[in-house]
Amino acid sequence: MLETIRRRFQALQPQADFCSLRYVEEDNERLSVRQGRQQPLVRRHDRGAMITVLDGGGYGYAATADLSEAGLRAAFERARNWARGHSVSPSHPGPW
Repeated sequence: MLETIRRRFQALQPQADFCSLRYVEEDNERLSVRQGRQQPLVRRHDRGAMITVLDGGGYGYAATADLSEAGLRAAFERARNWARGHSVSPSHPGPW
């Protein structure tokens, strides 16, 4: 799966000063007892990506569970739009 995500991210050819992707995959199990009775076992599998963009003096972040190329592209666009509207550098004044 990791190699597939890497290829999809590279295919985006993001146009920004800097762009990175952090992929997270977790498996969790929870067993609990309530009033002396065992509760059903809960299993959870989470997977997603966080995209960080530095562009035009600003930082933007977006997370997604949609790991398709379209989902990664949409997250990149959200992060880039946020970066362009929120400057962190005095040489690139923000909207405030």
